Amino acid sequence: MIKTPVICCNIHQLRKIIVVVSCLVLGVCQASARELRIVGSSTVYPFTTAVAERMVLSREYDAPIVEPTGTGAGLKRFCSGVGPQHADIAAASRAIKASELELCASNGVDTLSELNIGYDGIVFVHSKRAPGFSISREQFFLAVTRYVPINGELVHNPYERWSDISPDLPDTEIEIVGPPASSGTRDFLISSVTAAGAARHPYFAALRDSNPGAFEAATYTFRDDGRWLEIGEDDAAMTFFVTRNETAVGVIGYSSLARNMDRLAALEIEGVSPSAQSIASGEYALTRPLYLYWKPDHLGMVEGMYEYLIEMLSEQATGPNGYLVERGLVAASAEKRQKLRRSLELAVKSARQKLVLPKTP
Repeated sequence: MIKTPVICCNIHQLRKIIVVVSCLVLGVCQASARELRIVGSSTVYPFTTAVAERMVLSREYDAPIVEPTGTGAGLKRFCSGVGPQHADIAAASRAIKASELELCASNGVDTLSELNIGYDGIVFVHSKRAPGFSISREQFFLAVTRYVPINGELVHNPYERWSDISPDLPDTEIEIVGPPASSGTRDFLISSVTAAGAARHPYFAALRDSNPGAFEAATYTFRDDGRWLEIGEDDAAMTFFVTRNETAVGVIGYSSLARNMDRLAALEIEGVSPSAQSIASGEYALTRPLYLYWKPDHLGMVEGMYEYLIEMLSEQATGPNGYLVERGLVAASAEKRQKLRRSLELAVKSARQKLVLPKTP
């Protein structure tokens, strides 16, 4: 008796077989078997990797490739084109800029969708062994800017100790470590801290009115005498530096602080401590939304893209006890989460109709 061989496969393998058969028999070759590719923010990286791990544990999809390139570099890659050789999703710790939208359009990325996955805050951290203090945005600006006004003239920043800026601040050396220019955290730091702080200083407030270009330059030209240091895109490296240097202050995302409460503490900003509650309510001044940008055109090229986006917004991920919340994500309200899921479903439905793809299960 001839035995018929039994071919067993899991759901992931079955989907690949269906893709190949559809391509050969029906000529429908829109989908590819390659893994999902995500680039961008190092702040969002712990969340994008956590969802990727869930995808792997489901045993239905290949492991997504997640690269913490920084927001700026990630969006540059994301906007480089449409097709299997280009990234599918960009994670960002700030909203996409007009110049980046123009880059996308120039490279044929005519449509993209924005997904707000939750919130984070910029925090100024120090070693838990060091005493904390409260700082204003104006004081932080004066600590990091390259030039400050002395007797009506701009001179190289002479402040070496926090107490040089104000007697209310500690008599300790100024040593601040922060992100590079490619980082979304740096962009937010400039727009919401140094620019806001400069505007509160009489000299720079007048400069803003008389010479907006010079004012803008002052807000992003940081000092180069060693008291401001850049340590790449890796918050882990910054955390290590701060814990080894008790006078150092690091600029990181709240989610990184939440994962290192045993080693780090945060400065108060204008009298308010960062917490999930103060960030969610907006009481903490340095709150920011986190985003995923995705290409609707790639829904027909990559397996698991829809499922990944849906998982990112699921209650098991971003609900009150969600695994992303446990990693430091500040979730949107229940009402907003529901609206975000509805908006995502509509965006996916619209994209699938244009691509003539099978309906979402």
